[in-house]
Amino acid sequence: MKTILPAVALGTAALLLSCEPQPIPITLAAPPVKLVVASQLIPDRIVLVSLTRTFGTLEGAAQRDSLTDAFLEKILVDSALVTVRHQDQVDTLQMLSPGIFAGANLRQSENGSYTLDARDFRTGETITATSVLPPPVRFDRVEPDIVYADGQVRVDVSYAFRDDPAVKNWYLVSYYKKVSLSRGQPDLSNYYGRGSNQLVEFDLVSDENLKDPDYAAVRKLEEVNVSDTIAVSVSNISQGYYAFLSLYKRAGNVITRISGEPVDYPTNVVNGYGYFNTHLPDIRFFDLNKYD
Repeated sequence: MKTILPAVALGTAALLLSCEPQPIPITLAAPPVKLVVASQLIPDRIVLVSLTRTFGTLEGAAQRDSLTDAFLEKILVDSALVTVRHQDQVDTLQMLSPGIFAGANLRQSENGSYTLDARDFRTGETITATSVLPPPVRFDRVEPDIVYADGQVRVDVSYAFRDDPAVKNWYLVSYYKKVSLSRGQPDLSNYYGRGSNQLVEFDLVSDENLKDPDYAAVRKLEEVNVSDTIAVSVSNISQGYYAFLSLYKRAGNVITRISGEPVDYPTNVVNGYGYFNTHLPDIRFFDLNKYD
């Protein structure tokens, strides 16, 4: 029996291996390359637009842990005509670095309509998108706090602002820290100077969920140290951009989105993806060394 059992086991394994289907080569057609848009207004005249190209799932999977120079060169638009139209004004944006275009002469008018047009000279792809600039909102109060608890230290930010109950509003509260820019990371905020901003976290607030127009909250910033310099901003944004950011927040950063679940993002970009948004942030800066 001792000699039969190994023989039976080997025979069963051989049978299972012989029944295993041979791998079938699959060729996936490359998806059409489209432009992807992101944008940021900075008071009082600056507009920043990020332009990148879409990429295939298999290409993205290879970039799970890092972004290679070849991959960045493929997705960052480095030759394009990018304009923003508002009323009788057309502002032609200049490329600051591959993927980032800026203009410094755009009038920023509450409830004004802005249209982005872009043409990628390398692929021939064109896009257009229109956004309305909502009235700005300002902090009534915003303050960092260094909290010592259970032998550890953390940074909290408390803030308050007032909602206008006469109209529906959607709000974006963003938290940045000053760092050295990572290679290939888009830098649209420009609050400390180009190349030194990192978005740590953001909160989304819909006034449909507010019982009181005077809104207040406290946010724990897990990725901020007591020696950091931070910026906190609040913006009144459109409902469409609120929906876009809600899904973006769920999907994570650019690396995790590559291999994550498929997400059908809302967009206002014709013949492209992403979101062309216009909103005016109220920005406050804090050197946390002064609060420890």
